[in-house]
Amino acid sequence: MKFRPHNVQLARREDAAIQAAATAQFERGSNEWHAECQLLRLQENAELGLMDCYGDYAESLYDFYPGFSWDEAAQLDQIVLVLTDARFPAIAEKLRETCEFDIQAELNAAFTS
Repeated sequence: MKFRPHNVQLARREDAAIQAAATAQFERGSNEWHAECQLLRLQENAELGLMDCYGDYAESLYDFYPGFSWDEAAQLDQIVLVLTDARFPAIAEKLRETCEFDIQAELNAAFTS
């Protein structure tokens, strides 16, 4: 499991950068925007590791899922956008390697439940 030191200021800057990158491509709050933010968060974790304030990747999901819309139908649409994005397979594989977590199985389960 790959961890990196938790730093609140750094986490806030990273989140702001993710939101800015998504906003540059999509209307803020749209399904595409939420999906892009989530993909970028997953990619960040895959590349840099999980912040060490979490015990494992499953624990981090309590902070991951609120990044999707609170509207259930919209959230399902956003999960589909993440799962079908061309970048997702490589990100999911990297997360399996670095964080020992199957995000594809997790999101598939969330979509079908």
